[in-house]
Amino acid sequence: MFDSKPKKEKIQILSITGKVLYEHEEEDNSLKKAVVAANLYGANLYGANLRGANLYGADLYGADLYGADLRGADLRGADLRGANLRGANLRGADLRGANLRGADLRGANLRGADLRGADLRGANLRGADLKNLPEDYINQCSRDMLFIFRALKAELPEFRKKLIAGKINGSQYEGDCACLIGTMAKIDGGLDKVCKTIPFYSKGAQNPGESWFLAIHEGDTPKNNEFSKHALMLVDMVLKEK
Repeated sequence: MFDSKPKKEKIQILSITGKVLYEHEEEDNSLKKAVVAANLYGANLYGANLRGANLYGADLYGADLYGADLRGADLRGADLRGANLRGANLRGADLRGANLRGADLRGANLRGADLRGADLRGANLRGADLKNLPEDYINQCSRDMLFIFRALKAELPEFRKKLIAGKINGSQYEGDCACLIGTMAKIDGGLDKVCKTIPFYSKGAQNPGESWFLAIHEGDTPKNNEFSKHALMLVDMVLKEK
């Protein structure tokens, strides 16, 4: 007797070395469904081979894709908030409109990736090449930094010294090496005072300027870190203003 019931199809997600990381079985299956399911059930997709995968609009919130091969993948509109993409190869990936808010992109290869319209607020881009980042993202962060620098111009000369000396750590508000706002606070009167001095400001990595400084750690200077170099350029712009 003819069985018209659709058959379930099993799809495996393999690592770059060929190891099976996750198996997913369902009717009308696809790699996209397998990846979403793997993330839903907390599977570790460390080093997954997802080269050229169609992950359009996929829900990958908080996904662990450390070191994954995502070259040429279609990630348009994907939800990658808080995803671990550290060391991932995203060369040539289509990330238009993707939500990368709070994602860890440290050391990720973004060469040729299309990030137009992507939300990079709070993303850690340490080690990224500025040439590979969207112009609108750089402009947004630059405007926010200029806004902060102009509001706290009196603190800028000392802040400049710390930036050049590699005494900035964008991941913390306190300590010998602190973030943008934390360093300003140490120079003049504490966090509350500094935040009140900046009109309509509330501290946090949701601010593009502070997000930029996530890519600057202790020991990073304008000579060895592009994000620090760009910040110094903006500091000098404000200091030259009358």
